[in-house]
Order: sequence, then structure tokens, then C-alpha cells
Amino acid sequence: MYRKTAAKSSNWSNASAFIRHHPDVATSRLVQMGREQGVTFSTSLVHVVRRQDRERSRKTQNAILRLSRAYALPPLRSTQPKPDPDQAELRRILLRVGTETAREWIAQYEAAATRDG
Repeated sequence: MYRKTAAKSSNWSNASAFIRHHPDVATSRLVQMGREQGVTFSTSLVHVVRRQDRERSRKTQNAILRLSRAYALPPLRSTQPKPDPDQAELRRILLRVGTETAREWIAQYEAAATRDG
């Protein structure tokens, strides 16, 4: 098992607390600093504590992301009316046929629409 004993003269409750208090210090330097302050631990404990912190942080971030997705408001509806499906189909057909033929068909369609009116 890992050695987590702290000397009685140390201000730290345990070695893990000492490691978490110095997140940016290199592992070998951290072990040396711990010995100087009366906290004895190995480089393996440093790696284990930092890995656990990374996993805990990742899980917290994922939980926040899941909650934000779960309680997100639905997208606002557009104020513009939806296009008529018949007009959309007509546009698709006209794009396939070509410009000149499309212009002729549009003129015929508008003439018929004004007559039916």
C-alpha cells in the first residue's frame, strides 16, 4: 500500500493534502519538498492522487454538461411562417429542370394562381 504517514511536526493532515496543495510542482521536487516539511510519501502516491483528481474533475465536468443539456431551454421558434410544402416541391423541380424552363413554368403557375385567386 502507499505510505501516507506524516510526521508529528508537520502542518499537513496527510500526504494527499500536501500533494493537492502543490498541483504544479514536479513529482520528484514534490517528494523532496515533502521530506523537508516532514511529510513522507513516494512518487507513486503523487501519481495516484493526481490521477484521482483528474478523474474527479472530468466526472464533475461531464455531470455539469449533462445537467446543462437536460435543463436547456428549447430553441426559440421562428416568427416566420413555414414555407408551403407545395412551393418547396416546386422549387426542387424547377432547380432540376433549368432556368429557362423554370421561368416559363413560374409564369404559368402565377397566371393560374391569379385566375384561381
